[in-house]
Amino acid sequence: MPLGSRGLGELSDATAVRRDRDELVRRLGVDGYILLRSFHPRAAVLAARGAVLDGAPRPLEGLVAGEAVLSFFSWLLAGPAMTYDHRWVRVVGRGQRTAVHCDRVFMGRGTEQVLTCWTPLGDVPAASGPIALWLGSDRHQDIIDSYGAQDVDRDLIDGYIAHDPWECITSMGGRWHSADFEAGDVVIFGMHTLHGSLDNTTDDLRVSCDSRYQRADEPVDDRWVGDPPGGHERWPTGRLESLADGRRRWGLPPVAVGSLER
Repeated sequence: MPLGSRGLGELSDATAVRRDRDELVRRLGVDGYILLRSFHPRAAVLAARGAVLDGAPRPLEGLVAGEAVLSFFSWLLAGPAMTYDHRWVRVVGRGQRTAVHCDRVFMGRGTEQVLTCWTPLGDVPAASGPIALWLGSDRHQDIIDSYGAQDVDRDLIDGYIAHDPWECITSMGGRWHSADFEAGDVVIFGMHTLHGSLDNTTDDLRVSCDSRYQRADEPVDDRWVGDPPGGHERWPTGRLESLADGRRRWGLPPVAVGSLER
């Protein structure tokens, strides 16, 4: 589905107000995200991409955990920032996507004020399956109080509210938003913003990294810090509740049969 179509709008660019903290905080509260172009140096992003594909993650660490990035998040969060030690790296090929979820169910044992920074490692046009956000979902109290209150290790759910982003529109309404991305761009959003990815319809690998940031003086989910971080306790090795059963228990519409015309 092309950007600007009935089911897929385009994310707004906040780069022009990058140095206006009050405006960025306002956009996070109202829109649920900020998109910043050329946040990282392009050459550093491409070097990190090559290193990830070669199995050598050190350039990625410098990219997402370096002094410049931590300084930015300290400024944005109005206090000294820390980043989780775990990096969520995804390599997505043709015909694949990331299912719809919020981060709260995977890392909700510390402060609620955690920000995710999605970094495409390379140029990722819409056809290559970039991130997509379900705008307004972070203010959808029924979802926050039901699905969003889960813990994947405690409740043994698969962590997703839908496996197909288009099914969300069919059953729950709303509209997805994404963009064409270039190496250096980032999208920053909070714990309750539902997101996934578009399908990768190309032969190129979509490589990306999710890194998380919070104030260092607030409680932290200890699954994601340490050397190495402990990670999940039981997920996904246990017997997981089905998505259909979960949606029923949360009082959300059942998974729709068929999908929206794309």
